[in-house]
Amino acid sequence: LLIPALTGYIDKAKNKSIVAETRQTVMAAQTLVDEAYAKANVGADTVKVGTAEGNITTAQIAELAEVDVNNIGNVTVTNGKIATLEYTKSGKKCTYYATVPAELAGKTTDGNYNVEK
Repeated sequence: LLIPALTGYIDKAKNKSIVAETRQTVMAAQTLVDEAYAKANVGADTVKVGTAEGNITTAQIAELAEVDVNNIGNVTVTNGKIATLEYTKSGKKCTYYATVPAELAGKTTDGNYNVEK
Protein backbone atom coordinates (compact mmCIF):
# COMPACT_ATOMS: atom_id res chain seq x y z
CA LEU A 1 0.00 0.00 0.00
CA LEU A 2 2.80 2.38 0.80
CA ILE A 3 4.79 2.00 -2.45
CA PRO A 4 2.11 3.39 -4.81
CA ALA A 5 1.56 6.35 -2.49
CA LEU A 6 5.30 7.10 -2.35
CA THR A 7 5.60 6.76 -6.12
CA GLY A 8 2.80 9.31 -6.52
CA TYR A 9 4.56 11.76 -4.18
CA ILE A 10 7.86 11.30 -6.01
CA ASP A 11 6.19 11.96 -9.39
CA LYS A 12 4.50 15.09 -8.04
CA ALA A 13 7.82 16.33 -6.65
CA LYS A 14 9.55 15.75 -9.99
CA ASN A 15 6.77 17.60 -11.80
CA LYS A 16 7.02 20.54 -9.38
CA SER A 17 10.79 20.60 -9.86
CA ILE A 18 10.64 20.78 -13.66
CA VAL A 19 7.86 23.40 -13.51
CA ALA A 20 10.02 25.51 -11.18
CA GLU A 21 13.02 25.25 -13.52
CA THR A 22 10.81 26.09 -16.49
CA ARG A 23 9.46 29.16 -14.67
CA GLN A 24 13.03 30.25 -13.96
CA THR A 25 13.89 29.79 -17.65
CA VAL A 26 10.79 31.70 -18.82
CA MET A 27 11.65 34.59 -16.49
CA ALA A 28 15.23 34.69 -17.81
CA ALA A 29 14.02 34.55 -21.42
CA GLN A 30 11.48 37.33 -20.82
CA THR A 31 14.17 39.50 -19.22
CA LEU A 32 16.39 39.09 -22.28
CA VAL A 33 13.48 39.67 -24.66
CA ASP A 34 12.55 42.85 -22.77
CA GLU A 35 16.13 44.11 -23.07
CA ALA A 36 16.29 43.28 -26.80
CA TYR A 37 12.87 44.85 -27.38
CA ALA A 38 13.99 48.05 -25.63
CA LYS A 39 17.06 48.26 -27.89
CA ALA A 40 15.11 47.59 -31.11
CA ASN A 41 14.32 50.34 -33.57
CA VAL A 42 11.14 52.28 -32.97
CA GLY A 43 8.29 50.45 -34.64
CA ALA A 44 10.03 47.06 -34.53
CA ASP A 45 7.62 44.64 -32.90
CA THR A 46 9.52 41.39 -33.01
CA VAL A 47 12.34 39.78 -31.11
CA LYS A 48 13.63 36.42 -32.28
CA VAL A 49 15.26 33.73 -30.18
CA GLY A 50 17.89 31.28 -31.34
CA THR A 51 17.69 31.98 -35.07
CA ALA A 52 20.43 33.23 -37.35
CA GLU A 53 18.85 36.68 -37.33
CA GLY A 54 17.77 36.33 -33.69
CA ASN A 55 18.29 39.01 -31.11
CA ILE A 56 19.01 36.55 -28.31
CA THR A 57 20.14 32.94 -28.12
CA THR A 58 19.13 29.96 -26.02
CA ALA A 59 22.69 30.01 -24.63
CA GLN A 60 22.06 33.49 -23.21
CA ILE A 61 18.78 32.30 -21.69
CA ALA A 62 20.48 29.25 -20.17
CA GLU A 63 23.27 31.36 -18.70
CA LEU A 64 20.86 33.80 -17.06
CA ALA A 65 18.55 31.02 -15.82
CA GLU A 66 21.54 28.93 -14.67
CA VAL A 67 20.32 25.83 -16.52
CA ASP A 68 21.83 23.55 -19.17
CA VAL A 69 21.38 25.05 -22.64
CA ASN A 70 20.55 21.58 -23.99
CA ASN A 71 17.42 21.52 -21.82
CA ILE A 72 15.85 24.50 -23.62
CA GLY A 73 13.75 23.65 -26.65
CA ASN A 74 11.58 25.83 -28.83
CA VAL A 75 11.09 29.41 -27.69
CA THR A 76 8.59 31.64 -29.46
CA VAL A 77 8.08 35.34 -28.92
CA THR A 78 4.95 37.27 -29.88
CA ASN A 79 4.66 41.03 -29.50
CA GLY A 80 7.66 41.21 -27.17
CA LYS A 81 6.45 38.47 -24.83
CA ILE A 82 7.37 34.81 -24.47
CA ALA A 83 4.51 32.90 -26.12
CA THR A 84 5.84 29.36 -25.61
CA LEU A 85 8.96 27.77 -24.17
CA GLU A 86 9.87 24.09 -23.96
CA TYR A 87 12.14 22.78 -21.24
CA THR A 88 13.26 19.15 -21.01
CA LYS A 89 15.01 17.39 -18.16
CA SER A 90 15.35 13.75 -17.12
CA GLY A 91 13.00 12.55 -19.84
CA LYS A 92 10.20 14.98 -18.95
CA LYS A 93 9.18 17.96 -21.05
CA CYS A 94 7.52 21.02 -19.57
CA THR A 95 5.95 23.53 -21.94
CA TYR A 96 5.02 27.07 -20.95
CA TYR A 97 2.09 28.65 -22.77
CA ALA A 98 1.31 32.35 -22.39
CA THR A 99 -2.15 31.40 -23.62
CA VAL A 100 -3.06 27.80 -22.94
CA PRO A 101 -4.32 26.05 -26.11
CA ALA A 102 -8.01 25.08 -26.11
CA GLU A 103 -7.19 21.37 -26.17
CA LEU A 104 -5.26 21.75 -22.88
CA ALA A 105 -7.72 24.06 -21.12
CA GLY A 106 -8.21 22.71 -17.61
CA LYS A 107 -5.74 19.89 -18.22
CA THR A 108 -2.37 21.59 -17.70
CA THR A 109 -0.12 20.41 -14.89
CA ASP A 110 0.28 23.82 -13.24
CA GLY A 111 -1.52 26.81 -14.72
CA ASN A 112 0.31 27.80 -17.89
CA TYR A 113 2.79 24.94 -17.54
CA ASN A 114 2.22 21.44 -18.86
CA VAL A 115 4.48 18.49 -18.04
CA GLU A 116 4.68 15.50 -20.37
CA LYS A 117 6.66 12.29 -20.01
